[in-house]
Order: sequence, then C-alpha cells, then structure tokens
Amino acid sequence: MTSTARFPLSAALSLAVILGGLLLTLAWLLPGHYLPWPLFQQEFVAALAGLMFCAAVAQARAPARWPFIALAALGLAAVPWLQFAAGQIRFLDDALLPSCYLLGFALAVTVGASLAASARSTIGSQFVEALTASFVAAGILATGMATVQWLDLPSVGEWLEHLPPRNRPHANLGQPNHLASVLALAVAGTLRWHEVRRIGAFACGLTLTWLGWGIAITQSRTGWVFVVLLTLGCLLLHRRAGLRVAPWAPLAGLAGFVAVVLTQGPLQTMWQLDPLAGDATPPLRTAAGTRLMHWELLADAVTRAPLVGYGFNQVSHAQFALAPGHAASGENILHGHNLALDLAVYAGAPIAVAMVALLLVWIVRGLRLCRDGPTWFLWAGLLALLVHALLEYPLHYTYFLLPAGFLIGLLHDPQRDSAWIRPSASPASLWAPGLALAGMLAWIGVEYMHTEEALRRLRFAQARIGAVRLEQLSSPDVHLLRGWKAYHDASRLKLRPDMPEQELQLLRDVARRYTYAPALQRLAFALVMNGQLGEARSVLSVLCRIHPPFVVEAVREFWAERQMHEPPLRAMDFEPCDRFSVPASP
Repeated sequence: MTSTARFPLSAALSLAVILGGLLLTLAWLLPGHYLPWPLFQQEFVAALAGLMFCAAVAQARAPARWPFIALAALGLAAVPWLQFAAGQIRFLDDALLPSCYLLGFALAVTVGASLAASARSTIGSQFVEALTASFVAAGILATGMATVQWLDLPSVGEWLEHLPPRNRPHANLGQPNHLASVLALAVAGTLRWHEVRRIGAFACGLTLTWLGWGIAITQSRTGWVFVVLLTLGCLLLHRRAGLRVAPWAPLAGLAGFVAVVLTQGPLQTMWQLDPLAGDATPPLRTAAGTRLMHWELLADAVTRAPLVGYGFNQVSHAQFALAPGHAASGENILHGHNLALDLAVYAGAPIAVAMVALLLVWIVRGLRLCRDGPTWFLWAGLLALLVHALLEYPLHYTYFLLPAGFLIGLLHDPQRDSAWIRPSASPASLWAPGLALAGMLAWIGVEYMHTEEALRRLRFAQARIGAVRLEQLSSPDVHLLRGWKAYHDASRLKLRPDMPEQELQLLRDVARRYTYAPALQRLAFALVMNGQLGEARSVLSVLCRIHPPFVVEAVREFWAERQMHEPPLRAMDFEPCDRFSVPASP
C-alpha cells in the first residue's frame, strides 16, 4: 500500500475499527497465564480483534480482495484435515486449531488488502491508524510494565506479573522476545506516524527513546536484529523513499541503543544491590542455547519424512522419535523455533519450500518497489515478526499472526500488485468464513474453560491437595479439544499388568504428543508392567535426552520407590542415562 499523504480521519468513526484496535492493544497487556494453554485469554482477545476488523470490511461494503498469499494459506488449512483422515494426526484439535489459525491468517491478509484498496475511504484510513495506534499504545504501556519489573519494585497487584530477581522483564507477555516484538511494532508505528506528520520530531524521538529502552532491557537478540535491520533500511531507503528522519538519526539511534544494551546490566545491579546475591552483573546474553540442537534434530526429521512430514503440531512427535539418536538437549519442545523448519515437519519439504518461496518472492519484490516512508515502516513492522519467526515461533500466537496478516494485506498495492491479488470478490467471501470462525471461537472458548478446570483438578488430585482423589475424577465433556481430554484420561488410567492394547496405545499417543516427564514416566511404567522392556527402555532414553537432569533424577527416585510397592516394575531398573544408547526410530 502506497501512502505518502496524511490520511484524513472522519468524525464518523467506525465502531468495529475502534473495538478492534482496543482489543488488539488489550491482548498484549492482559495478565494471567494458566495451564494448559498459558496464553489462551490473550490469544482469544486478539482473535476477537481480528473479527472486529473483519466486520469493518463488511461495514465499508468494500469488495473482498484475496491475495495469493491468503489463498495459499487457505489451501494449507486443508492439509491438517487430510493428515487427520489418514491417521497421521491422532487428535482432532491438532487438525482443528491449525486450520482455524490458517483461516484466520488468510482473513487477516484479505482484510488488509481489501481496506488498502480503499485506503482513502473513511474506514480504510481508520483501519491503518487504528492498527498503528494499537502498536504504539501497547508498546508504550508494556515498556512501563517491563521497567517496573526491571526495577524489581514491590508488587502492584494482579495486573502485572511479578518476576523473580534478575529475570528478564516481559511485561505480561510471558516471554521477553514477545515483548521485544511488540515494541518493534511500536517503533515501526511511531516512525510511520512521524512520516505522515501525525507527530513531530520531538514526540517521535521521545517515544523511540522509551521504546528502545524497553527493547534493551528485554535482552532479546531478535530485538537487536530488528534494530540493526531498521537502521540499515533507513540508511538505504533514505533518499529513495524521501524519509523525514535526518540522515544521521538512524546511526545515532543505533549507537544509543548499543550503549543502553551494554549498560543496563550494571545499572540494574546498582539499583537492586542485593547483599545476598553479591554485586555480580548478569552477563550479556549471546549464546545460542539449545536452539541449534533442536534444529539439527528437526532437520534430521525432515530427511526421514521429506514428503509428508510428521503432521501439524507434531514437532513433539518428531522429537520423541529421534531424540534417542541425538545428543541430550534437556528440553522438550512443541515447536521448532523456526518457521521454515516447522512447516517442513508439519507438512513435508515440498509444501514448506513452496510456501517459503512464495513469501520470499513477494517480500523481495515489495522491498525493491518500496518508494515512500510510510510503506517502509509498515514493512519494518512485518520484518520484525518474520525475523522473530526465524528464531522462535511468534506466528503460533494470534496476537502476532493476525497483525502479520494485516500488514501483509496492507502492503499489497491494488494497482502495482494486481497480479498477486485475485480479482475483487463478493464481501460474502470474507464475512461468511468470518462468521464461521466466530462460532468456532465461541465453541472452543467454552470447551477450553471445561478443559482448564478438569486439568486443574487433575493436578490437585495428583498432588493430593483437597479431598478429591484421582479415581473420583471424570473425563472433561468436550468434543473439539480431544488432545487434552486424552491427556486427562491417560493420567487417570490405572497402570497394571495385562493392560488392554487400547489403553497402552492411548498412553503412547499422549506421550508422543505431550512429551512432559509425567506422560513419559507413565508410559514407561505401563510398558515394563506389560513386558515390553525394549520399548520402555527407548521411552526412558527419550526422557533422559529431552528433560533436565534434576527432572530425570526425580523420576529415577520415584521409579525406585515404586519398585518396592509394584513387583512388576522390578523387571527393569531406571539406569543412569549414559547407559541408554538406542537407535532413533525411523
């Protein structure tokens, strides 16, 4: 979308656009993270924001414009159902949820493209401004929250999570990298407002200083990469795009950011000065951690199932199958920390290559044709999310997936990108699937409440908290979220000799999908009790490699304790992990 002029805002504001902007801002600020879906309420609110923006297109009576990227996402949304029908995916929700996310992404791209085509209409201009305002407002407020955490100030109530000392601040987003990406969107939004003359140089500089401070204290390396890319982009495009920022400003901003990154650790130590902890300054985070180990394992997984992959949401299954043949990472994963690898594991290399190639060609073409400042800063926001997606999995969350879709849609110029957009379709092609998603969102929300409560009661019963015992619990009455229902049922099974094969298979399916230590431990118990010692040994090898040593040692102690009460368990000891050496499963 080319936008060189300042958009006029009409007094007749769209209620759908206002609600969408407020809900999206709220999604990044809400407190509360509860198992089994720690960010459910934040994602739910972001999905509501997406539906509000979808309603804005209907309100504008704008024809729906479906870019090829949206159509590709629609096609990809059918793959999980094919995998479920073929038995590759065992649980219904592992087909349902990815397809809903992909449909939501396709609608977000279409909403952006449809409103970009009428950007000078009232609702079209309001949508761009509401999206920008959401970015900036959330970034300013989240930086304030993160600063409170960084200063380790006394608790301010339930509205802000309290962090243990010396933990990296993340506001209410659960992960510092997520906060850094929200702040990157806010930086892009602030610079866009400066380009369209909504704010002056002083307000822009002050806001960027505040947001840059927020990115620095997260110690997020994805944030560092964004700042470097933004600086390079501003330098390269300064003349071509006619940017309003001074030529020296990007380099000055980068220098100031580096200075804050290098000094925030010592400043925090001086501020907190804990006599028990000493005055050691936390080291600057530069190590890659376990990410490279996970990428190596998942690359191996792609070579073993190159055409069809392991199925959507089955990264844990791939790790379960291949961990015995790889070095111990001490970390179980549900996602691959890389968008391309995730797609290859989900759907196979051909689909992953096609999707990534389509996106790359569109990005390169769009950046080459970028000729104005407001458009470049929309690109900067999108690139922040895509860079993050190469190192983690932000696009698995609706509060990043949908904004990415909106930005992709807005960056489709209706004249220049006509070859990339399906000719205008009836608005019904947008609001009909939007209504279907709204109904599904409500159904999932109701079922999730039942599931969360059932799993909370399960944890209490397992810990012997309260009067309810494990055998008194009933299975949650849900029809869509069957994976968590299966986890609940498997956790309540009585492990014994001569178990039916159906029960053993349930334990296998749950342990492969949810590779938590209790699920692996129960599967190994059941296999030993039923004489399947070779498979039990393989499961313990997986446990040794994907969980930290203190967890493994706790399981080993529990194993030895249960052997005194369960004679069938004496058929196999849980040996030290260095004695396990079994080949990876094919």
